[in-house]
Amino acid sequence: MRTIGVAATVPGDPPPRLAHGHLRMAPLAGLALLIAAMSGCAPATASSNVRVAAPLQGTIVNGPFTFSAVSAVPGTKTIIFSIDGRWVAAAGGPGPLGWTASYNSAQMTPGIHSVTAIAVDVWGTAHVSAAIGMAVSGSTNAFHGMLGVQQPYPTTHDIYAAIADSGNDHAKIVRFEQQVPSGNNWNYSNIDRGLADAQAHGVRLMLSATYTPGDLQSHYYTYPRSDAAQNAWSDRVASVIARYRGRFAAVELSNEPNGWQFGADNGSLPVDAGSYGRLLLKAYPKIKAADPGIVVVAGGTAPAPTDGKQMSPEDWYRGIAATLGGRTGFDAAAHHAYGTDPLYGIHTADAIHAMFPNQTLWLTEQGCSLQDHSEPAQAAWLATQIDAFRSRSWAGAYFYFTWQDRGVSGDKYTVAGLRRNDGSPRPSFFVFAQRG
Repeated sequence: MRTIGVAATVPGDPPPRLAHGHLRMAPLAGLALLIAAMSGCAPATASSNVRVAAPLQGTIVNGPFTFSAVSAVPGTKTIIFSIDGRWVAAAGGPGPLGWTASYNSAQMTPGIHSVTAIAVDVWGTAHVSAAIGMAVSGSTNAFHGMLGVQQPYPTTHDIYAAIADSGNDHAKIVRFEQQVPSGNNWNYSNIDRGLADAQAHGVRLMLSATYTPGDLQSHYYTYPRSDAAQNAWSDRVASVIARYRGRFAAVELSNEPNGWQFGADNGSLPVDAGSYGRLLLKAYPKIKAADPGIVVVAGGTAPAPTDGKQMSPEDWYRGIAATLGGRTGFDAAAHHAYGTDPLYGIHTADAIHAMFPNQTLWLTEQGCSLQDHSEPAQAAWLATQIDAFRSRSWAGAYFYFTWQDRGVSGDKYTVAGLRRNDGSPRPSFFVFAQRG
C-alpha cells in the first residue's frame, strides 16, 4: 500500500518514516514542507515520548490559538501538529513553552476535533502522540464556562422537558443520568429519545453513569469495588459510548464517590480513593477507545469533611493522584459546589485544579435551596458563582441543580429549581438565561 504524507525535510535529508502508524494527511498551506511518498508503514501505535501540551483536553479555541508539544524523542528536529489526521502546522524549534506553532480555528468547523503531535527526528522517523479532544467554539461543543441543567430521578421524565426548555434558559448541555444496568441491558429507548431531543434543540448531553447493579456487587449506591466488578462496569459504560459514538459530549463516572451516601452506600462501605482511582485506570482507556473525542469526567465530589465516613474533596483527589501515579484516568476533574456561600465550592475547585493543572475542571452539580435563601438571594447566589467560575481559565461546563422544583419529598434541594414546581420562572432563571 502506498501512502502520501507530508514530510518535514530539507534537500538532502532522507524521507521520514512513519514509525507509529498510518495517517490520513493533506498538504499544508503556507508551510515549507515537502510531499513524501512512504510505504510499509507500521501498525498505528501512540508514542509516549511526545505529547500535546496545549490545548488541554476538553478546552475550547476561538480564533487564533497556539499549539504546544513536549518531546523526549532523541534528535527531535520538528513537531508537526495534526487536526483530525490533517497536518496543519509545524514548529521548527523548541522555545520557553516547548515546541509551539500558531493556528486559527476560523479555518475549522465548530465541534470537537482530535489533535495529535508528530515528532520528526533527524533520521526522518515520525513519532505520533496520543490524541486529545479539542472543541472549537461557535457550536454547543464549546465547554469553557458552558451552562447546563439537570433534572434527576425520581422525576426522570422531566429531563426531556428540561432539554426542550433550552430555547428559553439558553442551556447548552444537559446532565443525563443513567444507572449502569444489570447484564449490560441499557434502556436504549430513553437514551435514543434524550439524544434525539438534544439534537433537535441544539444542546449536548453528558452521560452520568451511576451506581453498581446487583449482578456486579451487593452494594448499589457506590462505584464498583473489586477488579472483576470494575472491569465489567467499565465495559458496560464503554459499550454505550461506542453505540452512540460522537453523540455524547462527555461521560461522568459515578456520582459523589467521596461521600457517605453515594460513595459508600449510605455508610456501609469505607470511602476509598485508591479503589476509585483503579476504576478510572480501567474505564478511561476503554471509553477513549470507544470514542476518542468524548470528555471523560471524574465523578463530581460532594462537599464533605474527612471524618472516617466520607472524605473531603481535597483528600479524595490526593488519593486519586497517588493511585494514578502520573497516568491519565480522566480528562476533567469535577466537583459539586454546594454551600450557602457561593464561593465556597469555587475555592475547593481551585484546590482540586492545583493538583491536576493540565486538566480542566467541571462543576457537575450545585444548587441554591429556597430553604436557605429568598428567591432574590438565590438569584444573587447563582450570579456570583457562575461569574466566579467563568473567570477561571480552567473552567469547563457548569450544571445547575435543578431545572425545576421536583415536587417530591426529600432533601432541601427539591426546592432549588430555576423554575417553581408549577413551571413559572424564578429570578434565578433569568440570571441563568442571561449568562447562557
